Amino acid sequence: MLNNLKGVFLMYTDEKKKIDYWSLIAGIIFIGLGLTIFARPFAAFRSLIMVIGIIALCMGAYHIVLHKQLEKELNMGGYQFIIDAIVDVLVGLLLIFSNSFGFFLIAIAFALWFMVDSAIDIYKTVKANKISKKPYYYLTLICGILGVFIGIFLFFSPMVSNALVILLIAIYFVIEGIKMIVRAF
Repeated sequence: MLNNLKGVFLMYTDEKKKIDYWSLIAGIIFIGLGLTIFARPFAAFRSLIMVIGIIALCMGAYHIVLHKQLEKELNMGGYQFIIDAIVDVLVGLLLIFSNSFGFFLIAIAFALWFMVDSAIDIYKTVKANKISKKPYYYLTLICGILGVFIGIFLFFSPMVSNALVILLIAIYFVIEGIKMIVRAF
């Protein structure tokens, strides 16, 4: 890791450095993964849903263990942990075994995230403008309003929402792969 950080800083100097083969290999893998996601988006999306389902199952198991520890060490039963564990396990199982549940859950979560994040940006922009008048106030406000409308559109268009999720993930892997390869030299 330290070698990788050193490589990042050396990238911006004239100093000679050795090739960082780990960054080169990771970059190639990331680009390959991104291109694979572009080529097989449904399989990639299904894999994403499976990973999230497994994480939900693990969180459910963790909440059960946490409940047992609280009961044992503090002599208190945290029923909220049991309820949370049951919800996590049910969501995990539905994600793993039901294609349609995962499809709609991801689409709705992405759309809600878009809407809530944009609404919070609008709120912060209006609050900040009361304190300090900045020239980019209207641009930020317009972007926030557009974000809310895009979120509403995504909410009612789950296919588009899921396609954007996969597209953004694929683009991320390709960009990160390119950065890793550049850092390797």
